[in-house]
Amino acid sequence: MVAMGYLTRAFPLFAALSATIMLAPMHATADQNDPVLDGLFKQLQAAPNVHAGQALDREIWQAWLRHEDDRTESLLTLGASAMNRGRIDVAMGAFNEAIKRHPDFAEAWNKRATLKFFTGDLEGSVADCAQVLKLEPRHYGALSGLGMIYMTLEDWDGAIRWIEAALEINPHMPGARAALAEARKKFAAEET
Repeated sequence: MVAMGYLTRAFPLFAALSATIMLAPMHATADQNDPVLDGLFKQLQAAPNVHAGQALDREIWQAWLRHEDDRTESLLTLGASAMNRGRIDVAMGAFNEAIKRHPDFAEAWNKRATLKFFTGDLEGSVADCAQVLKLEPRHYGALSGLGMIYMTLEDWDGAIRWIEAALEINPHMPGARAALAEARKKFAAEET
């Protein structure tokens, strides 16, 4: 059974990601393959503070959310809106259709992974995160999501590894830093 305390604590991280999704302007001809991402990731690594890092984080998410197929973009928007309103079936249908239309679109898989996490389908969420990372290995949202899954499972070592991997790519995520500190504390307590 899912440890509800960890879902509750994880929700602000995913809620922030969902808010970024809903606020991101949609433009055509991008996705995880957008060449602008390479420069954004370099800038993210060099960002002098959290504020600058979070501005770059928003640009990266905007690129990840874009797709040349307007219908697929609309499906992500519909799915995210439905997920935020608790309309699980609508959200799942939208994300499934986006994946069916474009199975190479990492963000469609990531949205479905998030929804599966919220509904307690941790195994399905892990599988979708794996697909995200196959398509976009730098997807720190999927990496930190895996960290949250492992925290829910109380696998502190696994949580630490995934969250550290996310922070290596994006060191400007206060929520992930807090989760990492908690996982390290729990892991140390188990070792004593």
